[in-house]
Amino acid sequence: MNLEDRWIQCRDFLYPWLGFLEEEVLKKYPRQLPEDIIAWVKELNHLSLVELLEFQNKLSLDKTVIDKKSCSLLTYLNSIKKITKFEKYDYSILETSNHQRKVNPKKKHEIHKLVQLIKNSVSEKETFLDIGGGVGHLSQALVQAGKYFSYCVDANQQLQVDGKKRLKKWDQESYAKIEFVTSFVNEKFKYKSFESVKDKSIIGLHPCGKLGTELIHYYDSLDKAKLFMASCCYHKIDSAYNISKIAKQSGLVFSSNALHLAARCHAYESIQELENKITVRKYRYGLHYFKHSQGNLEFSSIGNTKLSDYKMCFRDYCLKYSMELEPYQTQLQDFYDLEKTQNLIQETILADIIRGLLGRVVETYLVLDRAI
Repeated sequence: MNLEDRWIQCRDFLYPWLGFLEEEVLKKYPRQLPEDIIAWVKELNHLSLVELLEFQNKLSLDKTVIDKKSCSLLTYLNSIKKITKFEKYDYSILETSNHQRKVNPKKKHEIHKLVQLIKNSVSEKETFLDIGGGVGHLSQALVQAGKYFSYCVDANQQLQVDGKKRLKKWDQESYAKIEFVTSFVNEKFKYKSFESVKDKSIIGLHPCGKLGTELIHYYDSLDKAKLFMASCCYHKIDSAYNISKIAKQSGLVFSSNALHLAARCHAYESIQELENKITVRKYRYGLHYFKHSQGNLEFSSIGNTKLSDYKMCFRDYCLKYSMELEPYQTQLQDFYDLEKTQNLIQETILADIIRGLLGRVVETYLVLDRAI
């Protein structure tokens, strides 16, 4: 695969959608949505919850349930699938290490895959620089997998103290092959003990935001090193993207909302999670639209809520989280129950789901820029 060609595909696909990506759909109200989105929302409105889940998780849409005139929605889905599809590495199933205690299933899954990829790509006596290594879970899994040594680098000294205690207690053999290094990593970072080694790899599992870019700059300054990285938190990336030559020349500029979308776009939801999300959004969006109807045009966050809050009637929910609406308590429920309000809320939810799929392309754009 030609990385630059794929990056160009991402750029060209995203360019017409930058305005739609710029803000959440709710915050755009009462500005009209793009015509394509309005048409697609009407099509999705006919889907069952199960079909909507397939649309969101797998970009799947039964051709028989949509209007032939709206086949552009299928084109949209197929384009996203094509642009974001990569060859899969053939991973085997590894047994869980007895020493990987208190590691959540998601991270354990990521460590196992990353270790297999790295092991099949490095020398038999590789030295690793594990950036943002925390208590050393990834370093530990690597040194267990071969005759390796790892420098586990993190800015949080307490995490490293905890990591040493854990290894001393449960895995003395790995403890001898890991050195903890307390340091921030930025454009000035250097580590001579690692740099002097012949066979060396920089590794990063979840380097947050622009730290991923710093890893690339450090890697680029070394002679014959390798880099393995799975980033996270793109919404914290600031301006630390468009770092390749081609992206510097003709790259896109994303809003913080678009970058945030890239950070959470691939999470698969269960049917219950989707149902809960829709339930929460119905009340949150209803509250915002009522405030807007009363002349309050500023979007305001209501903070964290509990799922049990959504078992209340809409009026009680509003009074709990927006006490200033007490003078309107006799109007709140009537406004929410209006067919016009329900339709508006439903349209916003569906437009959100359509917009969310663009986050996959934004993430692919960022990853390809770094890979180039």
